[in-house]
Order: sequence, then structure tokens, then C-alpha cells
Amino acid sequence: MRILGSVVLELAYIANGKYDVFIDMRGGSRIIDIAASMLIANESGAVITDENGNKLKKRLSISEKAIVIGSSNPKLHKKIINTINNNKSFDIKRVGIVSRLDKIEAVLFSAKLIQFLDSNNIDISIENSLAKNYPGSIWMNLLLRII
Repeated sequence: MRILGSVVLELAYIANGKYDVFIDMRGGSRIIDIAASMLIANESGAVITDENGNKLKKRLSISEKAIVIGSSNPKLHKKIINTINNNKSFDIKRVGIVSRLDKIEAVLFSAKLIQFLDSNNIDISIENSLAKNYPGSIWMNLLLRII
């Protein structure tokens, strides 16, 4: 999920190896805004595609938007795409969850993601700010069970 407020910055972190994976499922990333960072990420050996694993080959237009899945290498990218598309052959063993805290939709998506990962026996690490800032009873019970 976006944490720095800019898909461009997130893709830069993929390019320099700070992130293994970046996923923006909103479908609101404008191709014209991320074109340069996609090029840099691709040059570094990273893979940037849509949710089906297709290269983002849309027009450079202010109206062209896409879902963006970025991974540091092709093998990892294939695992992420398979997972997103309900391929139940989970090779992913551990996932870190970081979320925006100013948007309840992002926090709720994080909770859904945590439940999904937990139900598939994937080890989860949750960023401290996320865990501390939303101590609702259902949320806290889920966090206490996972942490």
C-alpha cells in the first residue's frame, strides 16, 4: 500500500532494493505520473505490471490510470501475481503490513489483508503505528492474536 504518498517514490524504493514489493490496487495511478519511475525500476531489474502480470502499456495521457504491482525481481513478482489472482500455491512465508493512518479505508483494507494472510498461515509483521493507532476491539483482538 502507498505509505509515502507517492507511487513514484514507492517505485523508486523498489528500484533501489529498499522494498521487495509495492502494491497499489486502487487503480488510480496515472501512467503519465509514474512513467519515469517505471523506467528506472525496470532498468534496475524490477518488474512493474498490472494485477494480472501484464506490462503497463497505456498511453501517456493524464486520463490513463492503472493498478500497479511492482516487485524487485521476476520470481517474486510471479508469486505476488499468483497470490493476487487466487492461486493458492503460497510460497510467501512472511509479510510486513504498513498502512496510511489518515484514511480509514486504508486501515480497513489492512485489517482485511491481515485476516486473509492469517487464514493462510502466513507470518505477519505489523508496523507499530498501525497497531497502536487503531485499538478498536475487533482490530485489537486480531492484532493481539497475530503479534
